[in-house]
Amino acid sequence: MSAQASFASGDKNSKIDDQYPVDVSDPWAQDEYLRKVIAEVFADEGKDAVWMAQRVAACESSGNPRGPIIHWELDGSGLLLNKPVDPNDKPSSAAGNFQILLNLHAKWLKNNGFVDVTNDEYQYTEAAKALFVGNGRDWDDWNQSKNCWETKSASN
Repeated sequence: MSAQASFASGDKNSKIDDQYPVDVSDPWAQDEYLRKVIAEVFADEGKDAVWMAQRVAACESSGNPRGPIIHWELDGSGLLLNKPVDPNDKPSSAAGNFQILLNLHAKWLKNNGFVDVTNDEYQYTEAAKALFVGNGRDWDDWNQSKNCWETKSASN
């Protein structure tokens, strides 16, 4: 399930005491910065993997493969969380631009040295890459949003 962020810009001072590397109230500023982070972390997997990682992150964080990649709440309150649309639904532990299920992967994250994924966007992206690589370079952990990021081609 992907997080659906509201794209209305909020407080222009959302960089909040340099807590964030960009103005988090601007989804396109987050997008520009996070595309660079993803490109850097996934670089050794090749251009196709970088492109797909960015596409998956956009789908997971904004619900649109061409939408902005958003990692932090636009109001500066922290990591982007998946909030249920229906108030009767249980909240998810999915967080950040790849919507990693933090509760589901807690032991795996800790055992693999990813101890600061909620505060370090590079470590978070490294964890997403490790999940991708661990799945045989497949995006299985993101099948919930596959209808958004999957591409159709004549060869499929």
